[in-house]
Amino acid sequence: MDLGNVERNACAVGVRFFSEEGKELSEAAIVLPLSTTAAQLQTLCNKLLDSSDDPIPVTFRTMS
Repeated sequence: MDLGNVERNACAVGVRFFSEEGKELSEAAIVLPLSTTAAQLQTLCNKLLDSSDDPIPVTFRTMS
């Protein structure tokens, strides 16, 4: 997943990923374009979990 070409003025959102146990998966928010797909989020989460070789199914939800 190449997010290096995200333009500075493109619509983006800062996200934080947490495990089911509430453990944060990254030290800081990750800025992603609004066009990021669920498949790309799945790939990113598995990289953060060091499980790219044996992907773990991930469910996404939002909090307001």
